[in-house]
Amino acid sequence: MENLKNYLLNQDIFENRKNLKLKVFEYFYSILNRKKLTSFFILYLFHTIEIFQLISYAFSSPHKHIWKLPEKTNDFIIGLLSGFRLAPLLSYASFFILEIIFLIIFILVFFVFILLIVQISLKNKNSAFFEKCINFTHFIIPFITILFYIPINEFFFSIFNCTEGHLHELKEKVNCFKGIHFILSILSFFGIIINIIYTFLYTFFYFYPFITQKTTIKMTASVDIILLVIKFIFIIQNVFIKDEYISIAILLILSFLLLYYQDRQPVYYNKNLELFLNLRNILVFWTYFVLLIAKIVYSSKMKSIIYLLIIGYPLVIYAYVIYFHEKNNEFEYDQIRLIIFMFV
Repeated sequence: MENLKNYLLNQDIFENRKNLKLKVFEYFYSILNRKKLTSFFILYLFHTIEIFQLISYAFSSPHKHIWKLPEKTNDFIIGLLSGFRLAPLLSYASFFILEIIFLIIFILVFFVFILLIVQISLKNKNSAFFEKCINFTHFIIPFITILFYIPINEFFFSIFNCTEGHLHELKEKVNCFKGIHFILSILSFFGIIINIIYTFLYTFFYFYPFITQKTTIKMTASVDIILLVIKFIFIIQNVFIKDEYISIAILLILSFLLLYYQDRQPVYYNKNLELFLNLRNILVFWTYFVLLIAKIVYSSKMKSIIYLLIIGYPLVIYAYVIYFHEKNNEFEYDQIRLIIFMFV
């Protein structure tokens, strides 16, 4: 009798898992089946912003002094690049403003998570409500997986970076892990978990593994999952690692992995978009390679290392485009020239 009870219980668990999987796949198929796809403009714009997000770590603490730039120039570059991320802007805010921003971000993150659960749970997938939810979700996916992935996670992680009354880059003193900061820390932990869950779900399932004319849809998700992990480590090292050599070494290794995995396995069906992403990665890698050189020669009187960085950008772009052209013989040369024009 006991064995029969266990068997029936296991069958129920198996059926529940099977039903959940079917609901999840049905939900993501509904998103992929939209007639209106994410526009090329949005993808190019968001990935361009992502370039500045990734490069900005080379000019933030503890690396900003390595470039030996005049103070005003250095502040301008840091201010410009930090605008593409959220956490560095905390240095200009009060703790009260931080609480307001935190509350808004946490509510938005929680809303997206609840929306995901509601859509998967809905039994009637043909209702007008479900259709509106699907259209809205399809619209926000590039915001979730590209534009806000780094800023939101870095913002939540920065809450934990509190020592001796100093909260990350906030100028105002804070009672670390006491009172309101303790509550923010708890909510930040859940915010990170929730954000990771739905970001990885939307990344993992949002692809179409068969030949299609829908060129802004991805052909695979495995590489993008790896890229999300790499960018996640980018965030962690920036918030918690203060040693310059260790930080630069991690950034250089991560930027190389970013380049390697994207080059090894294409993500998009569209060759233009795929080249654009590879150029993103080569620019990021070049930035941290020059940062390492700048750190090595820091003790010398050389002050022109920033020119090596700037002059090198069009050269590495051109070199990689030629490599990409040789690798993909069917890729049209006029398309390559268009991509070069967009970067240089």
